[in-house]
Amino acid sequence: MQRVSKTADIRLTAVGDHLTAVRINGSPGIDWRRHYDRLTYTPVPVPPEITKGVRAYLDAFGLVFGAFDFGLDREGLWHWYECNPNGQWAWFPDHITAPITRAIADHLQHGAPYDQPRRPAPPTRRHRPHGRPGMALCPGNGAPRTLRR
Repeated sequence: MQRVSKTADIRLTAVGDHLTAVRINGSPGIDWRRHYDRLTYTPVPVPPEITKGVRAYLDAFGLVFGAFDFGLDREGLWHWYECNPNGQWAWFPDHITAPITRAIADHLQHGAPYDQPRRPAPPTRRHRPHGRPGMALCPGNGAPRTLRR
């Protein structure tokens, strides 16, 4: 783990292929959530390498939505902290939340954009409801099998 000498924070909200990044200024401490009354919010462009990384992360975990937190250092580099798969965004001012709201509504109504393929669902395990620990159902035929670790 590395401590980041940050000048600001960035919250990037991803909805499908729609990315909204907001620079959060004004926090005197490590955690900006403790100082809402001192904060200002500015939409910022997303660097191409961040876009690529965020999309890869969402694809790897089969997510459509994610609220990514970054620290911004003096050189302008983004340092990734975490992805909140159910992160909050509605506390931003209306000019920031409106595009996120539209992206969520569009995704709920239309799914993935028509000109782009849908992301595959992540693989899942089907467990026997009353089986022994370490037992699962084999995909396809439902026969029990032992899970190896």
